[in-house]
Amino acid sequence: MPATFVHPAAVIPLFRGRLVPSALVIGSMVPDVYQLPFPNLGMHDWVPGLVFCPLQAALMLAVFHTLLKRPLVDLAGPRLRARLAGPTTGFRLRGPATLGWIWLSAVLGTATHLLFDDISHGRYFDWGLTPLVGSYSGTQLVQEGLSMLGLVVLVLAFRSWYRTAPRATNPDGLLPALPRSARIAARAGLLGTVAAGVATEVAHPRIEIYRTFQPAQLPTGFDYFWTVTVDASLRGVTWGVTGILAYAALWQAWRLYGWLRSSGRRAIVRG
Repeated sequence: MPATFVHPAAVIPLFRGRLVPSALVIGSMVPDVYQLPFPNLGMHDWVPGLVFCPLQAALMLAVFHTLLKRPLVDLAGPRLRARLAGPTTGFRLRGPATLGWIWLSAVLGTATHLLFDDISHGRYFDWGLTPLVGSYSGTQLVQEGLSMLGLVVLVLAFRSWYRTAPRATNPDGLLPALPRSARIAARAGLLGTVAAGVATEVAHPRIEIYRTFQPAQLPTGFDYFWTVTVDASLRGVTWGVTGILAYAALWQAWRLYGWLRSSGRRAIVRG
């Protein structure tokens, strides 16, 4: 805690100069996804975290820019695509200096994650484990509060960027695009995947698994509702990420098929 997907809120002030925003964002989340390819190395400790997390962030950054970025942008509507066209096509590796800035950005992103985890876990100040609101202790309230604050910061930052970002006059000329019907189907499929994950958690809450073993420690009333709501949101995000990976694979296969067809046609014409 805070939740993995709100950690990028901490790196927004660093979106300036030669620091790489995508490396900052991925670095800020990577300590929570350390199982591969560096399992059990203590990624939430400062020394192994700052050594190994940037390595994994670099791998994830390569996957994002080569396989995920353009399929995700292709889901956007016309107005958002016009604003994303510049940043999407503007990322380039321009020698060792660029790699150095990417590395520094990943390290700084990881450092913000470790710092906020230490704050919320009570390393610098004891928030207390005694229930203060329902069954929630001071430590839990700080963790949940930082997650909600981070979510608000992300929404406000996106709103500010959307209002001021330059718009390309012909985004479709810069970015490959699915047919409109395919884009609508992809959006519906991803939304359905997220909704299915949420519904699965609501219908069969994981918290019920522990009722037999720890009945005295289970939350009740609003605490139970809040716990299931948070778990359902996290499961929806998890299923959504899985859906995005599947969609990106299909999108890349579609692009490869189109490239192979056009290459074949050019070969026939030349022949």
